[in-house]
Amino acid sequence: MEGISIAAIQACTRNGPKWGGTTSTLCLPPPYAINYGTSSSLLDKVRQVAREFFEQPMEQKKIISKGVEEFEGYGADPVPEEGQSLDWSDRLFLDVSEDTRKPSLWPENPSSLRDAVEEYSAKMREATNLISKAIAKSLDLEENCFLNQFDGSGYIIILQDDVERLQVHHDGKWFTISTISHALLVLMGDQMDIMTNGIFKSPVHRVLANSKRERISVAMFYTPEPNKEIGPEQSLVNEEQPRYYADTHWKYYQRGMRAIHVAKDITVVARLLESRALNKIKPIDAN
Repeated sequence: MEGISIAAIQACTRNGPKWGGTTSTLCLPPPYAINYGTSSSLLDKVRQVAREFFEQPMEQKKIISKGVEEFEGYGADPVPEEGQSLDWSDRLFLDVSEDTRKPSLWPENPSSLRDAVEEYSAKMREATNLISKAIAKSLDLEENCFLNQFDGSGYIIILQDDVERLQVHHDGKWFTISTISHALLVLMGDQMDIMTNGIFKSPVHRVLANSKRERISVAMFYTPEPNKEIGPEQSLVNEEQPRYYADTHWKYYQRGMRAIHVAKDITVVARLLESRALNKIKPIDAN
């Protein structure tokens, strides 16, 4: 595949650890996409306009403030549950789809932001097609299966700066992810976890605050359409790898109304609990 090698993804799939009677894959460190057809100058420009936006006075940024429970616009992350801690972050969330974007929430300053984001978004659409095909090939599936079934690809592409504060959780420990200049970090989302029937795991991750340096990252989220129902790819469900997730509507999941553990297929949980009794494997929370 020109531009993006699938070797790392294939290696993760082959070497995925056994968990709960199924094969699951958590890539550590998560894969980076390199030489994917996007110029270094464009990446530098995107990082620069992002920095220029956040360095503006608060009065200027508040012009495009979002509602408390809304995603789009400027502000902090929404809090979907009462009592949930508020993340310490400054965020600008833009829908880049031409059909659903809200022009009123796109900042006028810096003036170069709109063109930079649109050019970058177009390049990332090309990259996400290649990555989706790479994931399908690593599972011995038809390369367009995820593209044909869903308009989104189920993962996050992150352009980072050089402040290493992103961490993923694995085996009870937090691992700091190193940054690579002009490379894109690919994190599997919960929806890809569901679509691959638990083979590709979405990592629990966090970003640590830094009192000395600010961290700026540009994340592109590729998700199914809100009204689409997502579920495991049928060819990945068999006797050795039973159906692990029930189908769920993405719009409810996206709003925080349906956590991924709730989407677990109850019949599979029963099989795993039975297997635990026989093989003394770690139990899975069915609630």
